Amino acid sequence: MLAAGIRTVGDLRTADDATVWAAFGRDGPAMRDRAAGLDDRPVVPHRDEKTISSEHTFALDLCDRRRLGAELLRLTDRTASRLRAAGFAAGKVVVKVRRADFSTFTRQRRFEPPTQDTAALCRTAQALLDDWLNTQPGAAVRLLGVGAGDLQGLPQAGLFEAAPARDARLDAAVDDIRRRFGGGVLTRASLLEEPPAGSGAPRNGA
Repeated sequence: MLAAGIRTVGDLRTADDATVWAAFGRDGPAMRDRAAGLDDRPVVPHRDEKTISSEHTFALDLCDRRRLGAELLRLTDRTASRLRAAGFAAGKVVVKVRRADFSTFTRQRRFEPPTQDTAALCRTAQALLDDWLNTQPGAAVRLLGVGAGDLQGLPQAGLFEAAPARDARLDAAVDDIRRRFGGGVLTRASLLEEPPAGSGAPRNGA
């Protein structure tokens, strides 16, 4: 938006078609209407949450497959954490990719049983992104997103059920630390950047 010269809601409300296209693509006219308070959609005061998602628009378009994979895992980690905080398990993962020309693609996969485990969601999201990248080699990516759908409440654990699996215990520990000390205090080792070749810098992670 800043690159298109839009700094305030008033700027967006009075922007011309070329400006809103540069900032939002085909969604530009709708965004300008929202800035002017124009919205003919009916008000829905109470609505069940159907998806939980996280997405990020890059300041510079990404083409590097390794960096896209790292960003995807970061977004999936965030989505999984929100999923657990809301008390849901997901039966579907959706990966959203927007190219530099604003063309948008989604890939989704269902699985059973529904889960809220970060590792399981990451594996599925990574497979979906890999499938898309194989059909779009070298694509410049503007936005990446990961959503969890087909949400289901968690059944109450029985008194004599087995202890939670290792991945679930790890997720619970990570969530607890982030809740107590802040979201940025702990990062999974799989999300750390590799040091430059020959730098001699150690790779840190838990």
